[in-house]
Amino acid sequence: MAGEYLLALIALSLLVVLIFVIFWTKNRTTPQEIAQQIFMEGLMALASGDEKLAYQKFRSVVQQDTENVEAYLKLGDLMRKKGKPEKALQIHRELTIRPSLSETKRLQVEKSLAEDYLATGQVEKAAQILEELWKKEKESAELGEKLLSAYEKLADWDKAVAVAERLSRLKGEKGSPKAALCKVMQGRAAADKEDYHQARIAYKEALNYDEKCVPAYLYLGEAYLAERRLEEAVEYWKKSLEVVPAAGYLIYPRLEKALFDLGKFGEIFKIYLEVLEKNPQEIRTMYALAGIYQKKGNANLAIEALKGILEIQPDYYPALGNLILLYSQNGLTQEARLLLEQYQARLAGLDDKLACQSCGQAYSTPPWRCPACGRINVYQW
Repeated sequence: MAGEYLLALIALSLLVVLIFVIFWTKNRTTPQEIAQQIFMEGLMALASGDEKLAYQKFRSVVQQDTENVEAYLKLGDLMRKKGKPEKALQIHRELTIRPSLSETKRLQVEKSLAEDYLATGQVEKAAQILEELWKKEKESAELGEKLLSAYEKLADWDKAVAVAERLSRLKGEKGSPKAALCKVMQGRAAADKEDYHQARIAYKEALNYDEKCVPAYLYLGEAYLAERRLEEAVEYWKKSLEVVPAAGYLIYPRLEKALFDLGKFGEIFKIYLEVLEKNPQEIRTMYALAGIYQKKGNANLAIEALKGILEIQPDYYPALGNLILLYSQNGLTQEARLLLEQYQARLAGLDDKLACQSCGQAYSTPPWRCPACGRINVYQW
């Protein structure tokens, strides 16, 4: 009897142990599972904009699971955002030597590496990686834009033109304003070497990509002017006024001087009036016309032109300042004082600058290629 009781007790004990083992095995959380949970928390923090918490989570993940490539990738990307691109580069470069890296993960690592090289100023290395990546992902406009950025910074305009042209085809665009600007930069490089013939070829090719490429007209005229071919310079500058009248203010000073040198300064009235006939609210042309009236000594017509500008755009400060000056010079001190009082508060805060579309640096004239970041800028007129 005692033996049977003992056997039953042993059997019961074994059953309890077995149930405990099954339950413990089923509910045990592995270190990898814990790391994966922390990784998900890091992704959620990243999605909510809490990069500090995300960084802490990803750092914790790689300490627990050294095989979590995704966590290393995110950690490196955050290091770059925190202003430590060298550290990011180190993290991402170490991932490339892992033999077990899948093709998908390898592509992700290479994309991060390209960003690291750009951030550390190693643009040529970034371009090499981006070239290979774009061969693999031929439809990726994002990769194309980054490669174009690299070529712009390197001033490799031949390759930049090819990339910009391909990007335009990918996006289904007619023409290619960016390819046009890259051609303009090619022309500028030739003009700097006083090879004005080659410069003109590049500028004309730019117009084949984009007939509204303002700097192509601007510099094409200058390339003719450099060889004293004033008639041809005037021809292209006048053409630009037909195509992009809103950008005429960039052309007007050059056009006025060329016509003066040709003994045809009187034609400028006709040119300005023709522009205004088609574009009656083109205030910069109105302002240029007011300047001609002023030079001719016709203060009344200049004043009327300036007043017309302010009816269209009350805060156009060049017209404001000039009108106040004209009133003062012609004995209309009461009008000058009233206008000054009316607009004094506004004048201090007004500006007429254009910003780089990539880095935001402001300039008084359009930065076709930004001196600060090296990117080209396409403006809509």
